[in-house]
Order: sequence, then C-alpha cells, then structure tokens
Amino acid sequence: MAGACVALGAVPAAVGAAAPPPTGCQPTACTAGTTVGLTNGSGVPIAGAAEVYPWGMATEPDGSILVGDYWNFRIVHFNANGTEASPFVFTKSKQGFGNDTNQEPFGICVDDSGGPFQGYVYMTEGSLYNVVQYDPSGNWVTSWGTTNAVHSVNFDYPSQCAVGSNGLVYIANQYGGPKGQGLAVLNPETNVVTFESPPAPNAFSQTRSLAFDSAGNLWVADQGHHRIDIFYASSGLKLDAAPQKKITPPGGVTSTFDLRGLAIDATTGMAFVANGQNCLVQSFNANPSSSSYGAFVTNFNGVGSTGSDCGTGNGQFEDGARDIAVDGTGNVWVGDLGAFRAEVFNQSGVYQFSVPNPPAPPPNGGFDGPRGAAFDSAGDMYVSDTYNERVEEFTPSGGGGYVFDRAWGMRGETAGTFNYPRLICIDPSTGNLVVANTDSNMVVAWNVSPASPKVAWS
Repeated sequence: MAGACVALGAVPAAVGAAAPPPTGCQPTACTAGTTVGLTNGSGVPIAGAAEVYPWGMATEPDGSILVGDYWNFRIVHFNANGTEASPFVFTKSKQGFGNDTNQEPFGICVDDSGGPFQGYVYMTEGSLYNVVQYDPSGNWVTSWGTTNAVHSVNFDYPSQCAVGSNGLVYIANQYGGPKGQGLAVLNPETNVVTFESPPAPNAFSQTRSLAFDSAGNLWVADQGHHRIDIFYASSGLKLDAAPQKKITPPGGVTSTFDLRGLAIDATTGMAFVANGQNCLVQSFNANPSSSSYGAFVTNFNGVGSTGSDCGTGNGQFEDGARDIAVDGTGNVWVGDLGAFRAEVFNQSGVYQFSVPNPPAPPPNGGFDGPRGAAFDSAGDMYVSDTYNERVEEFTPSGGGGYVFDRAWGMRGETAGTFNYPRLICIDPSTGNLVVANTDSNMVVAWNVSPASPKVAWS
C-alpha cells in the first residue's frame, strides 16, 4: 500500500508505508499527515465530545448540583433551576496522572459537616483507583490511591462516596469485597484509611453507592447482593457487623437490581436509588421514625413495580440511570450518560426538565477516544469512536483526505449497541465490518450496505 496514514481526531495515529494492515482491512492510499476529525483554527486536532457526559452527582451546601462530566474529565456545576453556575466548570485540574490532574469522575461527594473541610469536594476515579480532594473553589488539593497519588492507599475500584457528620469520607470500594475491604473510611485530617466489611454471609460484594439518612444511619448499595444494607448510628455504625436492616427490590427483579446511585433527602425522609439495568429510579422510605422505614414507595416516571424505562424520551434513560443527588429545592437529579443529559424529577417521580436541553451529543465527524480504523474495498474508512459509543464512516475526498459520511450506534449491552468499541476490521469475504465490543465481551459483525447498518452476527 502507498503511504496509508491518517491522524484520527485528537489521538494522532500513523501507519507507515511498510506497516502491514490489520487482517482483513484494505486501506487506500492517502496523503501522509492527513487529519480526519475536528481541528481548531490552527489545524490542531481536537476532541469531538458531547457537551456533558453525566455520571457522578453531588449536592453543594448551597443546594446547587455538581455533575461528573465523565468523558470530558471534569466536574461541572448547575444551579438548582438547571442554569449553568458560574463558573460552569468546577474542577481546575487537567486530565492526566499525578498532582493537579484527574481522570474520569466516577463519583462525587461534598463535605457539609461543618468541620475543617466544610465545602470540600471528593472525586472517586474508579478505573484509576484514586480519590481526589478539591477545595470549595475547585482547586486540586491532594489525592489518595494507587496511581501517582500523594497518599498511597490500596483502593480496589473506588466507585462513589459520602461524607458523614463526623467529616469522615465513606467510600464504596467496589471490588474490595472478597478481601473484606468493601467499604473504605478516609480521615482527611490524618490521611488514614481503614477498610470495613461485615462477616460472611453479609460481607460486602460490589459496593456501589452510599448515603446517610437524618439519624446518621448509613445506607450502602451492595450490587453483589442486589440489596441495600443499613447500618444504624445508634448501634455505633458498626460496619464490621451484620447490617441492622436490608432492603431488597420490589417486584422480584432481584437479578436486574443494578445499583448505580443512591441519595437521601434527610428533610423529607426519602431515599432514591438509580436502578441502571432497568433504566429507572426507585424511591424508598428513609424516615427512621416511620414504621415503614426502608419500604419501597414508587418507581419514577409512572413505571410499574416490575417494569423498566429504557429510551430517550422525557424521564427515560438511554443506557440506565447513573448517579443521583437531591438539590436544595428537593428535586432529584439523575445522570443519563447515554443520552448526554441529566434528568430532573420531583420526589413523586414526575419528570421536570433535563440539562442541557436539548441534549448536545458529540458532533458528527469528531472523535472522543478513537481506537480503530478499517478501510473497505471502495476506500471508505470506518473509525471506532470509543467514548462516544459509535462508529463513523468517511469517504475519500479525492484530494487524499476524507469527509464524514455517516455515524451509527449508542451505548448499551446488546449486539445492536456499543460498549466501548475498539478494534475494527473489514471481513474481505462479506464486506461486513467486524467490531470488538470490549466491555460487552462481544464481537459483532455489521452489514454496512444498508443506509442504516444492521447486525449480521455476534
């Protein structure tokens, strides 16, 4: 092949003239140094990202909302009425590894204890195994964890967190359960971290999220057991003993009780659980004085007790609800990562509004983490746009470059959706585009001949 080399978006990639193409791919000649994707005014590649990828959620002391903007590697700030706070971007650190940097904000929690770290914000970086601390103005302060952290702590996928009235930071250490380390307790004054778990058969298994109710009881979302465990403050909050109460999901949906987020409004005595697999939010009685404490109340958006609500309509979730928080007016905010928005409900489960509205998905022709490229016999180029959960097709421009033609895909677990698509290739015998759908542990072949590509096999 003659000089087949392109730079894909913000991640330059070059294939030299002597480099063999991946098996089954048929590259076409192009001008060396050609950039495919978005560029700035100086011609430098830039990411083609959505406006926001909402995952983590937390409430500021003033009742405004912090949103973990996952694939933009930052935390953004909204007022309770849905308008952008000023400044909109809360975190001042940059994407990277080490001091004054951060990666994807999986979980967020805020210290409202009135102690020495009042207003400080904690970001859990699950895949980096770190927890980062910011001051109330968004300045990076320090970090704990395993990857270039200031304070070395052997976290095992810290997912989400909550700050107690004692100023301690309670962290769901998601994969630490088998080692008896399913929950971590961080003292930010001493930098000491202790790991806790009840004994078998109640040992934590995939802790996902946690929150405190008005009595100081700690609710822990334990995905591995498909339940919520409650530890009573009146019993000394003994996390190394069996929980005093367990909540299982209503309607017999145990296998799909996918706990993504948990929030409690201590004023109204209501708890809200993001059930990712069923694409819905469920509410529970969190009033410790109530005889029905812990009882299921309702599914949001009018969904039946055994139903699900996946979709892109108002109040639906494209790929499962993510983290959850309650703002100062009592409205419930939920991350809808797959639809590039956060949705807001009242506590009865009625949809109120979304931000941004309309959603601002990634622009066509741009990339956010491209990982693979393949060429068909006509010279068209296909690129796996990994973090945007799609594949884009480009056609030769005639001058050695490429122009955007079409894109397809959305985040999901089925063969017809994408879950971090990475390596791709053309099957020379059929012309099908074969995609490694990494996080679904699946290889999928797409028939790209129709205007809307169809799954050929998986």
